[in-house]
Amino acid sequence: MVYVPAGQTTVGYTRDAGYILIAKLFGRKVLTHLRGGYFLNWYNESGKTMKTFIRFVHRKVNGQIVLGNNLRKLFNWIVPEKDIYVIPNGGNFPVNYNERNHEKTTVLFLGNYVRTKGVMEALYAAPLVYAQNKNVQFAFAGEWRDADVKTEFEKFVSEHPELPIINHGPVKGDRKFQILNDADIFVFPTYYRNEGHPWVTVEAMAAGLPVISTDHAAIPESVHDGVNGYLVEKRNISQLAEKIIILANDKALRNKMGAESRRIYLENLTEEKMVERMGNAFRSVIEQK
Repeated sequence: MVYVPAGQTTVGYTRDAGYILIAKLFGRKVLTHLRGGYFLNWYNESGKTMKTFIRFVHRKVNGQIVLGNNLRKLFNWIVPEKDIYVIPNGGNFPVNYNERNHEKTTVLFLGNYVRTKGVMEALYAAPLVYAQNKNVQFAFAGEWRDADVKTEFEKFVSEHPELPIINHGPVKGDRKFQILNDADIFVFPTYYRNEGHPWVTVEAMAAGLPVISTDHAAIPESVHDGVNGYLVEKRNISQLAEKIIILANDKALRNKMGAESRRIYLENLTEEKMVERMGNAFRSVIEQK
């Protein structure tokens, strides 16, 4: 069997198609794995020739991995339902889960500073939250990817010196997980077009944080509205602020939802669970007649 992490761009897919076609030429089974959620939109935006090429190639695969049940629709028009395998991202992380008892409530955004990841919505929610609760601080951690977002972010912060905003910048390794351990609420109001099942939400859940995100891609399969966090409308700053305020004002609710995040993570999103699902998919494809 040949395993191919499939691309969802013209350049990426054309490259991967070579591996798929060569594997089939030599009589091998092929299992492809999409790490995002944009494949169908990319297909629909492609020209007639590219669409024909995609259909020709992808109908030859024996199995397709997606990151959530919500993402089956990306392929079920070209790959039989029985050959689509749902394997959400999972991993083991150096986090120290415990109930939070911090002096200040820290609201954390962690991710690349891309506009469609919701970084500006998280920032613009800060004054609405702070007006209702002065015991809240806002932490941002990530890498700048768009110059206009950097300019807009820094301008807003400079114009609001009264807001307790911490910008950690790029973080990785132990530093990243320490920031997660120090947080009380995780916000990730993404509408990023390539989103599948964000690693950062898995990491936040492993740390036992309530998560506020959006009904986007496979996110609602691990962030359950009203259970371990909230799902808000995309680009809706006032709704995001409203949910942050609810959690900021209620420590018991934060800890209850955080415990649910940790439970869901342990039951579904560990490295062992992901490896088990990958193994099952591999065996299933190999055993196909």
